[in-house]
Amino acid sequence: RTYTWATARAILEAPNDLAVADPVDRLYRMRFHTMTGWNNTRALFRIRAPFHPYNRNGHPFTNSIRSRLVDAGYNNPEDSSHFRAYFGGAVVMLFDQVDQVYVDTPPIML
Repeated sequence: RTYTWATARAILEAPNDLAVADPVDRLYRMRFHTMTGWNNTRALFRIRAPFHPYNRNGHPFTNSIRSRLVDAGYNNPEDSSHFRAYFGGAVVMLFDQVDQVYVDTPPIML
């Protein structure tokens, strides 16, 4: 389902979940609030890559998304006062975990 800004705002500004009659709209409202920070300065996006998560394109894909956000003015490591976007999904988690293993493992073991 596609929402206009006006429709999304009406759903999100309803006084409570019961005030939203359509069950799909209610689900949208609940998912929105679980994927954003309490002050709307952070959001979690789930990414479904157009390829298998273990594909060799995963790392460049993840890095490309993150660098594009920085280029657009988001997730600037020098300025934490702006909006931050976090990504989830199999491809992102896999490569973040692999990167962390390389950070945590002493070079002699590799």
